[in-house]
This record gives sequence, C-alpha cells and structure tokens, in this order.
Amino acid sequence: MFRPGPIRAPMLAVIAAVSACGCQGPRATRERPVDALVAALHDAGLEHEHPFELDEARAALVRRTIGTFGTPEERLTRVIASLNGDTGQGFVYQRNTTRTAQQTFDSRSGDCMTYAALAVAMSRSLGVPTYFVYVKDLPVYYDDGEWLFSATHMAIGLGSGPHSLVIDFTGNGNGLSSSVYQRVDDATAAALFFNNRAAERLVAGDVRGAETLLRRVIDFAPDVRESWANLGAVLNRQGRYHDTLVLTRQSLAKFPDYQPLWSNAVRAARAGGDEALAHLLETRAAEIAEGDPWFHFVRGVNAFQAGDFARAIASLERAASGMDDGSLVRAWLVRAYVVGGQPDRGLELYAKLRREFPGDRNLDALARDVPILAGAEPVDAPKTAEADHRFMKKLRKKR
Repeated sequence: MFRPGPIRAPMLAVIAAVSACGCQGPRATRERPVDALVAALHDAGLEHEHPFELDEARAALVRRTIGTFGTPEERLTRVIASLNGDTGQGFVYQRNTTRTAQQTFDSRSGDCMTYAALAVAMSRSLGVPTYFVYVKDLPVYYDDGEWLFSATHMAIGLGSGPHSLVIDFTGNGNGLSSSVYQRVDDATAAALFFNNRAAERLVAGDVRGAETLLRRVIDFAPDVRESWANLGAVLNRQGRYHDTLVLTRQSLAKFPDYQPLWSNAVRAARAGGDEALAHLLETRAAEIAEGDPWFHFVRGVNAFQAGDFARAIASLERAASGMDDGSLVRAWLVRAYVVGGQPDRGLELYAKLRREFPGDRNLDALARDVPILAGAEPVDAPKTAEADHRFMKKLRKKR
C-alpha cells in the first residue's frame, strides 16, 4: 500500500486498489474548459485565478525540489510528503477556507478542497496525470448563525481500474469506503471549488456576490447539485421565498433525492406564510430521505419554533449524530434541551461545546438567547474534571 511519509492529524487517508467510478460527468472537460469559467467570473469582478494551476516559477520550483524522476506513483509520493512535511503537519487544515493552488503554494493551509487543488497542481507539474475525486457521501456544512450551506469534500486520484489510487485529506483520520468515491473532470471540480467560495462569500456577508457567483457556476455546470442548494439558501437569506420555490421546482426535477433542496423549499414555504405547502413538502422530503441529517436539522428547528420541543429534541439528536462537525446543530440541541424540560442535558452539552469551540459566535448567541447559560466560566478555563465541575455548578446557579 502507498504511504506518503509521516502523517498526523488532520489525517491523510490513502486507499489503494479502490474501484473508483470512472464517470466523467455529462460533458467532457474539453467542452467546458475551466479557463472559460474563470474568465466569466473575472468579468463579473468575482474571481481572477485558475484554481488548479501554478505559475511557471512555482511549477519550476516543484520540478527542481521534488524531481521528475521515478514512476508517477513515486513522484506523487514525494509531492504528498512535501505537503505533509517531516512532522506530518506541513499543511495546516483550516475549516471552511477554500484557496486556489497558487494562493496555497506558500501558505500551505486551507480545507480539503484546497489541499486537493494544490496536490493536483504540483503533481501535474511533474507530469503525473492526477485527477479529482468527489467524495459524494461526505457532505461538508458551513455554520453561519441559523443557516447551513453545503460545501464539498474532495480527494485526488491516480490510475484506473483495480489499481487506482485515491488520496483523501480528512480532518478526523477516518478512512472511507471506496464506494463513496467518484472521479470527476476538472470542470466539475472547478464548479465545486467555486461553490465553496460562494458559501464563504455568503458567510462573510457578501450575499449579492455569492448569488452572482453561484448563478455563473450553475450556467457553466448545471449538473452540480450543491450550487443549486446554495443558491436557494442565498435567496432565502434575502427573503425571496417565491424565487426559492421557483428555483426548487427546477432543481428537484434534476436532483429529486437531494435533501438540502427540500430543506430550502420547506423553509421558504413556511417563511412565506404557506404552512400547508411547508407541511406537504416536509412530508414528501421525509418519505424520500428519512436518514438525512440535514433534513432532521431543519425539521428540528421548525418543531422548536412551533413549540413542539419533544419532536425538536428527537430530530436534532438525529441530526447531531450525523452532522457533528461544528457548533450550529448542537447549539440548537442545547436550546431544545433547556426549553424542552431537560436543562441538565442542555447545560452539560453547552459546557462541552464551550470547551470545543472557544469564542464561537453560535454559542455567544445561544448564551444571549438562553439566560441560564449567561455568565459562563471563561472559555480558556483548564480542561480538567475540577474545572468542568465548577463550570456546571456556576451554570446551575443561574437557574
């Protein structure tokens, strides 16, 4: 098995001899070059850089320091080793931060999409024919107050058939089944890359920029479902609920099983005052994908807002069990516990979240909304059993 040098958390899962899907999307890269998308985004004043290319100076540095000798697998091994560094922490994982290969060459930091972009750019500069791999069963979610947006987990691959190789940079060190990997062309990867960038714009407050970017991406690659879902979230964010429902009808015709689309529609119908439609959509969504954590999160929030706290707790617990990377879902679960008659469970979870996410704005908002959580011990308190006991005692006194 191919092992690229020492690795530490965040982990790099390397899976050899996988049966990765060889499909390339509905249209080949040559029919929709990435340069065309970059040019369109540049004209709109949004993006200016090819996501997967290095300039000649940096490419030459890669060739000089890593070398073009050896088999493609050996060259890729050296690329990964150079990214990881001697300690395995040469690349610093930054959640919800997607950068181009050019931007990342010097900083060596970003999310899994960023890592894949740089690894592909570096390996291709050595003549290694790497490609992008879409990890379709591992969604990534952005937290932004009461909103969730979908991003994409990407890996890189080399070869085909039973001897193909997938290198997957993850934040938790867990290897994934080869069944979740799907090879995609550069155009699809670029659409997913800029979908991530749009979500970052939205979280930063650039709602108009996010909408424009997503519409350009959808025009370029209408087969990428994440962009449709995020555009629906953008429209909801602006209070354009009718537009969301129109968009949802279009997107569900293409992706009837993709739960974020249903969640956007439920939220739009309810916020627009059509409770009957919201209930119909929610029922239909439940029939399609009962096990989707995104759906259970939205259903839990809706139940909380309707005062059905038992249902809210049940739904949010199911969501948290499948979508625990971040504070948003569990912050809502704290609310449901406290208001729904289980304050001790809420206090215990809140204490854990405060330690895990110091300074998190979702938790700050939670403390403002739920009075018994105010006055918590400083988030940089020692993580000891005694500190936990003091923290819980202080919280209980607030009750």
